[in-house]
Amino acid sequence: MNTGAKAVMNTTVQRKNKTVIIEVEGQVDGTNSRKLYSTIQTSVKHHDKIVILDLKKLKYISSAGLRVILLIARTLQNQKTQLAACSLTNEIQKIFTISGFHQLLKVYNTREQALAALQG
Repeated sequence: MNTGAKAVMNTTVQRKNKTVIIEVEGQVDGTNSRKLYSTIQTSVKHHDKIVILDLKKLKYISSAGLRVILLIARTLQNQKTQLAACSLTNEIQKIFTISGFHQLLKVYNTREQALAALQG
């Protein structure tokens, strides 16, 4: 998917109580994966209990983007914070399955399902 142009990625962060929802839009690759990492790191506070990555608008993720999710998952696990993803497109679902990420974190069909399951 590397066309020589810088991938465009936008994030939107929503916070309610101790839950953080980060919506990722566009493409995540080596040119902007550090930006994603930084956004997640600065958005999640130590007292947060749930982080949901809403990926419904994510079109592409490279191994660099997957590495960011792996690093964040490890950090949040050490903080006893739950990490989940939701609303994956078919293409992103395939990438998660092939790479084993569906075993690394919980994946839900919708944001509502993720919130209901994690907030119990």
